[in-house]
Amino acid sequence: MLWNNYFCLSWVNETRYLGTYIVAERELRCSVTHAKRSFHRSINAIFGKVERLASEKVTLQLAKNK
Repeated sequence: MLWNNYFCLSWVNETRYLGTYIVAERELRCSVTHAKRSFHRSINAIFGKVERLASEKVTLQLAKNK
């Protein structure tokens, strides 16, 4: 932990900046794990609502617009 007069800064392994997760390593690295998880969550929600009622084209269009 690092203290200055007003703030306590703690060390973290990753941080989010402008929607991108930056990982603490020797070289700059960005993590796409959170983006993948969010994408799969959205697609599963669409499939859960639509199931087999809509055609493939409609389902893909919904996923594209989400």
